[in-house]
Parts: sequence; C-alpha cells; structure tokens
Amino acid sequence: MRQRRYSLGIDARRVLKTWVEDHLEDPYPSVQDKQQLGAATQLTMKQINDWFTNYRKRHWADEMDSMMAVHDDEQ
Repeated sequence: MRQRRYSLGIDARRVLKTWVEDHLEDPYPSVQDKQQLGAATQLTMKQINDWFTNYRKRHWADEMDSMMAVHDDEQ
C-alpha cells in the first residue's frame, strides 16, 4: 500500500519561508525557534525539522547563488 503524502498548509509554509528569508545566511533554527514556529503553525517538531531539511537540500544553495549574483552585480 502506498503511503499518503501530506502537504503543509499555505499559512504554515508562509511562516516557515518568512523565517528562512530572515535567516538566509544560517537557516538552522534553534530549538526555541522551532518551538515558536510550531506554536505559530500548529506543526509538530518533526514536521518543522523535515521542512527545514528539505528546504536546505532543495532550495538553499540556489537562493544563496542568486543572492551572491545580485551582490556581485552591485559592485
């Protein structure tokens, strides 16, 4: 039997993405940050940990490259 895939709500994703954008150079939230994010999003610690792990694997390098390219263009 195939496992069902659950996606996070739009509001939860927005909260997590905003946190990442504010901490782009170091997207590793502390335990306290994760607890606050959990309270704000109604997500479990595992869901938050998984989201950050997936974000860093899938998107973080690309966003850092884009940020560096903009910085290089400004100089």
